[in-house]
Amino acid sequence: FRPASQPALQYQQAPLASRPATEPSAEEGAKAMALLDRAIAAKGGLTALRSLRTIVAKQTLTNPAADGAPQFSMTTYIRYPDHMRIETAVPGSVNIQGFDGAEAWAKNQQGVRAQPEVVARQARLGLRRDVVALLLAAKGGGLTPRLLPDVKDGGLNGSTTRLDHVLELTAPDLNPMLLYIDPDTSLITKLTFVDDAPAHHGGWHN
Repeated sequence: FRPASQPALQYQQAPLASRPATEPSAEEGAKAMALLDRAIAAKGGLTALRSLRTIVAKQTLTNPAADGAPQFSMTTYIRYPDHMRIETAVPGSVNIQGFDGAEAWAKNQQGVRAQPEVVARQARLGLRRDVVALLLAAKGGGLTPRLLPDVKDGGLNGSTTRLDHVLELTAPDLNPMLLYIDPDTSLITKLTFVDDAPAHHGGWHN
């Protein structure tokens, strides 16, 4: 899913930022686009991103609250532009969630069942918030980039604090998303957004 030399991307829901009263000037727009171009280059370049067809992301997660801190693995498959499958291996079984571009479904030991439209909507939003999709949409004009003030990194676990560049991406039908970009490498280190989907049970997880 990512080269070993790149840092793990952090996904985080965040409070909705206050919206500027005016549109960015031509100079501000040019600065935002320049930062976007550097982030695209750091991910391999525009041609490489456009040629991507499938991405596989594997994670091993630990629940420290459970006895013996059991681990479970999660594998996410994305087939651009609109298919996703998530396999979660828990002790004794594998749970699967899928989205085929129109409908969402889930499979476990009890069988396969269709998911409600609200789950499909979450899946569509998740695909739109995929970093590759975000970069391509911003470059293609589907999202508007805006350069926000730099934000100081927390410097957790003894790491050195730094100022991250922040690029806001907006669309009329999507809440603002913030990309935090390392000024030295131009790699995206964190993505924050507001999830406006209504609360429900059995939702989409990604």
